[in-house]
Amino acid sequence: MCKPKIHIIRQNLTLTDDQAKKFWPLQQSYENELSTLGDQPVDVIRDYAKNWDNLSDATAKDLGTRLLDYQQKRIDLRNKYFDRISKEITPTIAAKFFQIELQIEDLIDLEIASSVPLAK
Repeated sequence: MCKPKIHIIRQNLTLTDDQAKKFWPLQQSYENELSTLGDQPVDVIRDYAKNWDNLSDATAKDLGTRLLDYQQKRIDLRNKYFDRISKEITPTIAAKFFQIELQIEDLIDLEIASSVPLAK
């Protein structure tokens, strides 16, 4: 678990003791499942870099499909945990958590994307 990320969540998500006892194991479970997806975009970027000088339509289609599949898995995971947190704690806590989570993920995605040149 990334300590700066946890710190940001703790700073911005006010929980009662009872809510915290339920929330943090759910958040850890979410983070564990999210990490299992983690290498997929890196693999796409590596394959893109290998083919950057001579990117065929077939390779571009494969890379695009793999990246979109990864994005869909992230959305599915978010939906799963939004529902779980909503049921086990409250929908408001779930919404606040995912507002924070999505902002953090957007920053990470932007950092990665800014280092990858556009296809030729």
